[in-house]
Amino acid sequence: MRKRTVLIVLVVLVVGLGATGVAILKSLDLGAYRDVVADEVRAGTGRELTLAGDPELDISLTPALVVEGVALSNAEWSADPEMLRLGRLEVEVALLPLLSGDIQVNRLVLIEPELLLETDVGGRVNWVFGPPGDEGDDTAESGEAALPSIDRLLIRRGTLTYVDRVTEERMTLDIDELEVAAADDDRLDLTGAGRFNDAAYTLAGVVGALDRLTEDGPYPLALEFNAGGASIKVDGTVARPLEGRGLTLALTAGGEDLAALSPIAGTPLPAVGPFSVRGQVDDAEAGYVLSGLAVKLGETDLAGTARIDPTAAPPKLTADLSSTLIDLDALTATVAGQDAAPANPSGRLFSEALLGLDGLAGLDAHIKLSADKILTGGVALEAASAEVALTSGKLSIEPLAARVADGTVTGKVRLDGGTAPRLDVALKVAKVDAGALLQQAGITDLLQGRADLHVDLRGQGASPAALAGSLTGETRFLMGDGRIKSQAIDWAVGGASAAISALVDDDGGWSRLNCVVSDIRFASGIGEHRALLLDTEHATVIGEGTVNLRTETVDMKVTPEPKSATINVMVPVEISGNLADPTVLPDKLATARKVGGLLGVVVFPPAALLALGELGSGEDNPCVRAAAGGGTAMPADEGGVAETAEEVGKSISEGAEEIGDSITKGIKSLFD
Repeated sequence: MRKRTVLIVLVVLVVGLGATGVAILKSLDLGAYRDVVADEVRAGTGRELTLAGDPELDISLTPALVVEGVALSNAEWSADPEMLRLGRLEVEVALLPLLSGDIQVNRLVLIEPELLLETDVGGRVNWVFGPPGDEGDDTAESGEAALPSIDRLLIRRGTLTYVDRVTEERMTLDIDELEVAAADDDRLDLTGAGRFNDAAYTLAGVVGALDRLTEDGPYPLALEFNAGGASIKVDGTVARPLEGRGLTLALTAGGEDLAALSPIAGTPLPAVGPFSVRGQVDDAEAGYVLSGLAVKLGETDLAGTARIDPTAAPPKLTADLSSTLIDLDALTATVAGQDAAPANPSGRLFSEALLGLDGLAGLDAHIKLSADKILTGGVALEAASAEVALTSGKLSIEPLAARVADGTVTGKVRLDGGTAPRLDVALKVAKVDAGALLQQAGITDLLQGRADLHVDLRGQGASPAALAGSLTGETRFLMGDGRIKSQAIDWAVGGASAAISALVDDDGGWSRLNCVVSDIRFASGIGEHRALLLDTEHATVIGEGTVNLRTETVDMKVTPEPKSATINVMVPVEISGNLADPTVLPDKLATARKVGGLLGVVVFPPAALLALGELGSGEDNPCVRAAAGGGTAMPADEGGVAETAEEVGKSISEGAEEIGDSITKGIKSLFD
C-alpha cells in the first residue's frame, strides 16, 4: 500500500473517532461531576470546593471549560470561611497531550478572583494544603501529583489580601490586569498593573513555570515592583516556594522621596528625600536572615544584620546595627503637605491622649545599635550605643551610653506597655557643657558652664498626663563656675530675673555664675524642692516650694539677696497658678519694706547634701560647700547700684510673660 493511502486511512480513522468523542462529550452532564471534583479537592487539600454554576464545555482541538461562582474554603482555624472566591474561570487545554494523561493548559483566565492569605497567632499559614487531619500544618506535604503546565495566565479585576492575625495588619493588592506568559519551558514572563493600598503600581519580571513549584530544585524569581516613584526589586531563587522556605534573594529598593510611599505603607512617612535599601535574604535555622543590610534615608544611614522568625508567637526579631548618622528630627518631622498635630485641646502641658502601646506585644526583639551621631530634639548624641529589648510588651533600653555637649550620658529606660503602662527612667549626665546643650535644644543661649544631672523617675499611666501625675523619684542638677544673663534665671529657678536685672550687668550683659543647685524630690506627681540655689557675683537666689504635675500647678517663692551693701532693695517673687501660664508677682509684704544685707547662712537638709555629693563634683561646688559648712556661697561684691522697690516691681511685672514661657520650656525639656 502506498504511503499516501495509509496516511489518508489514518486521518479518516482519527476524524471518525474524534467525531464520536465530540458527540459523547457533548452528551455529558458536567454538572453531575461537581461532587466528584469536590471530593477529589477535599481528598488532596482538606478544603471544600464549591461550584455555584454548571460547567460549560466548548469542544475543539483546544477544549475550553468555563465555570462561574467558584469558592474554596479556608483553613479551619480562620474566622473567614473562604480563602478563594472566583467570579469566572476559563480553562483552555491542549487536546493531544490529554491522550497521554498530561494536562497542558494553553490559556487560564481568572475573572474577579478574591484571594485571602493570612497568618494566625501560632504562626500557621492558610496557603499550605494537606489531606484532612494535616490542615494548617506548615510542614504538611502538598501532594505527589504534578501541577499542570500553563502557557498563559490572565487575571482581571482581582484582589489579593494579606492579614496578620497577631498585629491585625492588613495589606490589599488590587489587580487591574495581570498576564503571565511562557517564555520557554522553564520560565514565565510576568506583567501587571493595579493598586496596592490605594497606590497605583506596575509589576514586571520572570518567574519559574507553574509545574516547577512542586519539583526539587530552586524556583527562579526576578521581579520589579514600581509604585509611588519608588522601585523594589527581588532577584534570586526559592527552593520550596509553596512553603516559603529555601530563600536566596537579593533585595534592592529606592526612590526620590520616602513620603511618596505613604499610601503603600498605610501611614504618613516623612519627606527625607532620596532613599535606598539593599540586602540579602536567606533561610536561617529559625526564620530568615537579612545580611548585608544597607539603608539610606536622606542623611540617615543604617547597616548590619537582622534575623526574623515569623513562626514564633509573637514573631521574633534580632539585629546588630550600626550607623554614622541617625537624624531622628528629620525622620519624625511633620509629613510634607500635612498640618502639624493640633494643640492639646485640654490646654494641659501633658496630653491626656492614650499612649497606644498595645502594638508592643506584637513583636519580641533584641537590637544592638551603635551610632557615631544621633540627632534628637536638636541635641547631638555622639558615640552612642544601646541595647533595645522587647519581650511580652515590655521595652527596655539598657545599657544606654553616649557623649553629649562634651559630657557623657549613661542610663536606662524601661517601659511596660501592659494594661497599666509603667515608665522607669534612670539617667546620669556628667560634665556636660550646659550652655551648648541648652542651645542645641533651642531652650536658651543665656547660660554657660559645665553641669551634672541625675534623673531617677518612675511613673504609671496610660497617657502622658497620667504618667507625669504619678512620677515618683528625684532629679538633681549641679553646676559650677560659668556665666549667666539675667533672663536665663527664668529657666534656672523660674522667676527671679526681674530682681537680678536690677543688678549691674557688665561684660556685655553677662554676670559671673558661681554655682547652681537643684534637688527636687517627686512623690505621686508632686515635686518638692529640697534645694534650689543660684549664686552669681552680685547676688544669691534661693527658691522653695512645689510643682504639682497632677494638677499642673506651681506654688513657689524665689528670694534674691544682694551681696553689695549699696544694693539695698531686692524683692522676693511668688510664682503660682497654672504651669503653662503661671502668675508671677512680687511678695507684697516684702515690697512694703526694704530688704538688705546678706543671706548669712545657706541651709540644705542632710538628705539633699548627701544626694548632691553623689554627683561627683559636690565637694568642689561652692554652693554645696557653703551649705555643708554654713555661710554664704561666695563673698559679696564690692560694687553695685541701688534700686527702688517700685522699679523692681515694674521690672517683675514686665517680665512675667517671659518668665511663664521659660518655665514652660524648662519643664517640657525635662519630661520630653
